[in-house]
Amino acid sequence: MPPKILKFFFLVIIFVVQVSFISALPYPFFYFDFIIISIVLALILSGPESSILISLLFGVLLDIYSFNLFGLHAVSLLAAAVITYFSLIKFFTNRSAYAFVFLALIFTLSYEFIRGAAIFLINFVTKGETLFIGDYLINLGYKFFFNALFILIIFHLINYFSKKLKPFFIIRK
Repeated sequence: MPPKILKFFFLVIIFVVQVSFISALPYPFFYFDFIIISIVLALILSGPESSILISLLFGVLLDIYSFNLFGLHAVSLLAAAVITYFSLIKFFTNRSAYAFVFLALIFTLSYEFIRGAAIFLINFVTKGETLFIGDYLINLGYKFFFNALFILIIFHLINYFSKKLKPFFIIRK
């Protein structure tokens, strides 16, 4: 099989694992988001082009699976990928564990904020309802914790088995 088809099937398997296995885990463990982690890893290891394509693929799959407005997840994931990319090139020049964690947290925060704001506006306009911010912030904290923990584990595994994240010097001209 060509490598692009294998990558596509691998991404679909990640999506299936996220929506069928991880979301069925018990209470705080289902806040781990494998989709966000894989997009952040693609951004750091492969570059913005692959990250944008992966964000679009996961967004369309989540939109098909979700009951929310179609396109909401795709737009939220794409915007979060762009925000995280600009954070990567402006603030995080090295590939350290701290950069991995902060980029995962920036992606999670921007994705959840964009998606949550859109859902809030849709519910407010159509039903006149709002959401309770306290529960939302607690859930966001759990998502931060589990995503940061898993990205640290993946960082150390990549660092142990590969030379891709070894330190390098930035030469200024």
